[in-house]
Amino acid sequence: MQLPRLNGLGPETQRKLNKLGINDVQSMLWHFPIKYQNRTHITPIAELTDGQTTLIQGEIQRILTTTKTLTVILKDASGSIALRLFQKHSWQTPHLSPQNWLRCYGVVQLFPFEQPTYQKQMLQPDWQRCAPHEPVLNQNHYTSIYPTTAGLTQNKLRNLIGQLLPHGYTHNLLQPLSLINTRYWPQQLLPLATALQYAHAPSVQLTPEDLDQQLEQVRQSLAFIELIHHFAEISRLQNFQQQNLTAPKFKMDAVIEQQFLQRLPFQLTDGQQQAWLSIANDLQQDQPMRRLLQGDVGCGKTIVTALAALAAVHNGYQVALMAPTEILAQQHYLSFKTWFSNGLNTTNELCPVCVNVSLLTGSISAKQKRETKTALQRGDIQIIIGTQALFQANVKFHQLGLVMIDEQHRFGVVQRLALVKRADKILPHQLTLTATPIPRTLAMTLSGQRQVSVIMQMPHGRKPVITAVMSEQKRAHLLQRIQLSISQGEQVFWVCPLIEESEVLTCAAAERTYQQLCEQLPQVGIGLLHGRMADADKISVLQAFREQQLQLLVATSVIEVGVDIPNANLLIIENAERQGLAQLHQLRGRVGRGQHQGYCILLYQPPLSAISRERLTILRDHTDGFIVSQQDLRIRGPGQWFGKQQSGHRPFRLADLPKDSQLAEQAAQLVNILEKDSPTLLQGIMNIWQPYAAIDQVTP
Repeated sequence: MQLPRLNGLGPETQRKLNKLGINDVQSMLWHFPIKYQNRTHITPIAELTDGQTTLIQGEIQRILTTTKTLTVILKDASGSIALRLFQKHSWQTPHLSPQNWLRCYGVVQLFPFEQPTYQKQMLQPDWQRCAPHEPVLNQNHYTSIYPTTAGLTQNKLRNLIGQLLPHGYTHNLLQPLSLINTRYWPQQLLPLATALQYAHAPSVQLTPEDLDQQLEQVRQSLAFIELIHHFAEISRLQNFQQQNLTAPKFKMDAVIEQQFLQRLPFQLTDGQQQAWLSIANDLQQDQPMRRLLQGDVGCGKTIVTALAALAAVHNGYQVALMAPTEILAQQHYLSFKTWFSNGLNTTNELCPVCVNVSLLTGSISAKQKRETKTALQRGDIQIIIGTQALFQANVKFHQLGLVMIDEQHRFGVVQRLALVKRADKILPHQLTLTATPIPRTLAMTLSGQRQVSVIMQMPHGRKPVITAVMSEQKRAHLLQRIQLSISQGEQVFWVCPLIEESEVLTCAAAERTYQQLCEQLPQVGIGLLHGRMADADKISVLQAFREQQLQLLVATSVIEVGVDIPNANLLIIENAERQGLAQLHQLRGRVGRGQHQGYCILLYQPPLSAISRERLTILRDHTDGFIVSQQDLRIRGPGQWFGKQQSGHRPFRLADLPKDSQLAEQAAQLVNILEKDSPTLLQGIMNIWQPYAAIDQVTP
């Protein structure tokens, strides 16, 4: 359902909404807040205390500027306060002028501003222009804070979403659900229209405890729709596979396998060997393999996929390995090129297991793409590694026999189906990989795989990463630690949660941190890597870091997967208290991948809440991803869901596993019933979730 005419929705605003994935009614209603704030009461400036989070209002007295910051002195009838803004924009100028009135929400701190007195300050508050002494209009609801983009204010986003909620769009959109509410809808769940209302505008009359309980009900209700969509797509994939049961039989030549293993600079762990034996047995059957390979970060899943690829190639078939990002695809390409080329052969003899490996991603030149596609169709390329570019309609294989998908939860089922359908007359074997630690049975059900292999061990010689928790106030000591690591020939990651300063969050931005570190460490080669860079630029920076032209890499969580730099042994994660344990654990896996000890420092912004302290302590004390996941599930309370589904790379946006295992079973059962009794109704329900399933726009 396309967006209707809304007040304030012009072409420029629509362009910014599109950057957030908002292009219709569903995607706007499904754009959930990351947190909620009580902005129903204005606190006089004189009554503000250190660390207080509150709403203030006053008149601008004067503006102080530096190269990078703006300081606004705001005054009400009781006193004054300094507002510190870390980025200057041209659009701010007409609003931030003396005698204008502002309403601001943020955290109060005491800082030395004009010596010798101490001034109350707000660092990077959320602010808006207001009329003198303008009263607070919203007395009924918490203020929702949404993920946004540059130039799209929270007020504009809240206003647009608020225009949809009271009207019939919500009810028309959810019409299919009204037909199943009485018969199939789980009793503990809210009606979807009610859930959406609560998600965007919860009542301020609720206590924090009641708000948490209500948000948990909201999350479960919306997650049920997500699970229905997921299982319906799994059913489509399985139906296709059942109609095409013939698969090629691959038997690995023992001599070839031994030659390949002898060329590696390491030995397989028992876990890797067991996983490979299970996969090798599957590949010898004419029924297509559907196996999930599960293992913690850094356990060595990739070398197992290389063995599977080798089996397919030596039986005359091609292999496709799909990764969710260019960085991860590039990493796999480099690994496979090393393993399947003369690079590991110390003699002048021809490599006994040479295989033609190529890369197909969006960033390579048009000429390279044409040449690669031609060679692939001709059969000259035996292993192709790439991103979503692999399932484009004009990518054709000579004889595809094995499909492997890394970080499978980041691909939708339709994408997997599209790639499988690239084969001609046969159904390829399928191997999917994931580092997400969930129980075996649940993993099988959710992925649509018949079997699951789990690698529990780390590679021989790999030392557990030592993790420390450190306050932001000790940042100066950290610079000394960085210099020590670099002086010893090691490399360092510095990870920031945002690309640029947000109007809401006060956590550091990668670009600002990069500039600061360049000033503080002028003798160090420093690079910057974030998600808004062109893919070619990302790969170029990462390659310079891999070749040790750079010693320090400032990055966002874009390095969470697919970055293997054995010489990087120190990782600093800024504002660690704002990130999920799963993502922190993934990031920690970027260091300690060589023979030397790896270190991870979790920087936090004090004061630290009790829950945040416990979460960081868990990460400090445990290196096993399964244990981290279990502890995360134990301590994670309700009311924290909507921020999580927009960050990191969780398998689902709202469903949380294994906590929602019972809900998943109910969703799977409902899909089975509706497929038989009412397929039209099932499609209507799936359409509700369509904007979140962006991959459904791809036609297999």
